[in-house]
Amino acid sequence: MTFILNNSTCILFLAAILLFIYYHFNIYFNYWRDRGVPYVRPLPFFGNIKELFFQRTSEALHYSCLYNKLDGHRFGGIYLLTEPVLLVRDPQLARRILDADEDYFSCKKNLETDKQSNPFCVLDTDVITRKLLRNKLGPIFSLNRIKETFHVLVNYSASMSKIIETLILYESINIAEATTRFVTDVYGYYALSFDIRSMKDFSSPFHEMSRRLVKSRVSSNFLRFIYRYFPKLRFLLECFIDHLPQKFFLRIYEAVVNLRRTNNIVKEDFLQVLIDLENLRKYRGEANHINQDATNPIKNIEASDTWPQKELLGLDSRFIFVQYFMFWYAGTEMILSILNFCLHELAMNPDVQDNLREDVDSSLRQHGGELTYEAVNSMKYMDQVIYETLRKYHPDVMLNRVCSKSYTIPGTKVRIERGTQVIIPVYALNHDPQYFPDPERFYPERWDPLNRCPRATRVIFAVSSWDAASQHYLDSNEGVDTGREVWRHCCVKTSDAGFCKSRR
Repeated sequence: MTFILNNSTCILFLAAILLFIYYHFNIYFNYWRDRGVPYVRPLPFFGNIKELFFQRTSEALHYSCLYNKLDGHRFGGIYLLTEPVLLVRDPQLARRILDADEDYFSCKKNLETDKQSNPFCVLDTDVITRKLLRNKLGPIFSLNRIKETFHVLVNYSASMSKIIETLILYESINIAEATTRFVTDVYGYYALSFDIRSMKDFSSPFHEMSRRLVKSRVSSNFLRFIYRYFPKLRFLLECFIDHLPQKFFLRIYEAVVNLRRTNNIVKEDFLQVLIDLENLRKYRGEANHINQDATNPIKNIEASDTWPQKELLGLDSRFIFVQYFMFWYAGTEMILSILNFCLHELAMNPDVQDNLREDVDSSLRQHGGELTYEAVNSMKYMDQVIYETLRKYHPDVMLNRVCSKSYTIPGTKVRIERGTQVIIPVYALNHDPQYFPDPERFYPERWDPLNRCPRATRVIFAVSSWDAASQHYLDSNEGVDTGREVWRHCCVKTSDAGFCKSRR
């Protein structure tokens, strides 16, 4: 009898605990309902990420499913476990959050890590620091700068074509290997102003480290899930991360910086801008205190390059290195991804490749057969191919921001509280038939000026004032490399992947 009573007591006790937990979760899950925001009904414990938790689907498809469940609404609420998150469906609102109202969304979720345990982490920046970085780094991607250095892109693309022509005589080639070397050399020039020669030296350490850097993402989907949704457990992932590329680029960074400072060498490249920023941090002058507007520090940055409070921005040597490191990491990964997917689609769509080749041939004839900036800029169909590649294979499945101060959604009375995460499902927007009919089809003609969708629906570039600064640079890289390869070679489908064969 005592045994039965004890068992009954345990069962009742466990039931009470489960009811308490269930009630506790339901309190959290009333967040969007209490605010009159349409939402996807959550499940206890999991919120709206049960399928992700058990790895039954990908992030792209999962957020597309949530996106579709909120059909008919500009935005809606979801729950990541117990955290209420706003999911944006309206392209106009998405662009506004990323650009016009970025001051209200100055934080990026999932970027902050322990600065002591991982000095190579992506340090999030406040709006003041970002504006300073944007003003200083913007000229590196300016139209004039790209024109001045365009010959570098042309020379490197010519070297890659020669390598492909040599290798293709013997076998089909791994086009990703060639494009990785091309992008490594280009970024070496723009970041450090010297020739890495990875296309000529097949044992180049830069190529090896760039390759390992691109592959250094956590290989397990479940570990990536932990990294995104359980940030406090990120320290468990350290043993799965290849730190050798980070250490390699740190040594290169320190060596080049010391060389330039010791010999008073000044270059017009990305690293030099970062060095100047670090020097600017050390400025302690008081000459302009009188002219400073204490209520508007952003205005001070825009008005003067000698703002005496820049030390408050945290521009220390570690922060400067992280900017350099991420320029290399994020840039090479993004361009490689777009370039390889573009060549893949050209191999899978011979008609598109033929149209692109005609466009390239026509532009080159108009410019005397020379691959100049003006020639690439006149390749309108090339632009359409690049835009369509970005739409279908955008590097970011989604973009997230954190509301840094209370924000009222335009046209509504809905108020987003500080600390609320906002997700823009880029993949879902780019594959929404409402904006892009037959979204799985690779159809560059949808970007023709006569067919182009309204500007507000073009979220594919996640356009903000900072992203726009580097758009010319991205287009130039893709245009030069793709244009030369399509002009000189054919990308054809094989049993494994696409490969190139010479036209001549």
